[in-house]
Amino acid sequence: MVLIERGLGGGYETFDMPAPAETTLDAQRFRVEVPAGKISEFVAQERLPRAREESLTDLSHMKLQRYFAHKMLDQKAYDGLKALLDVWAEIAGLEKSIAEHEKQRAGIRKAQEQIQKNMAALSNAGDEGKLRGRYVKQLGDSEEQLADNEATVLRVRAEIAARQADAERMIAALGAT
Repeated sequence: MVLIERGLGGGYETFDMPAPAETTLDAQRFRVEVPAGKISEFVAQERLPRAREESLTDLSHMKLQRYFAHKMLDQKAYDGLKALLDVWAEIAGLEKSIAEHEKQRAGIRKAQEQIQKNMAALSNAGDEGKLRGRYVKQLGDSEEQLADNEATVLRVRAEIAARQADAERMIAALGAT
């Protein structure tokens, strides 16, 4: 057995290494098992911690990958941040879906207004009565479409709220490490 001493100082810290067997104010000692008459290798890895302030909302998948490639993030931080970005992307997709449903709703309402104007000019008898009946059916169908649309929007909003709660928990977990 051999003890390898590494001096402390300069602000560097070890990483991806076994814990030291002993630590003093100015040194760390690592115990290495070496059979008699043999050579063993001990790799010390050090890094200089640097702080950088980055807003999570400004983070993209590409930036995150760059930070990880340049060893500015460890695997755990990378995985946590990537999961958070994935959730935010899912929320953005859900919000886009709501905007599309609201656009559909506006189109249905506009069509309903036109049908109602057309109906106002028709009488209840003869061919105009038949046409009025078709308009009434179209209005009923469009009301069902509006109800389905509203139910979908409510479901998507609930999903957004759940995903936002997940994102808040993820952010809290990132801060706890």
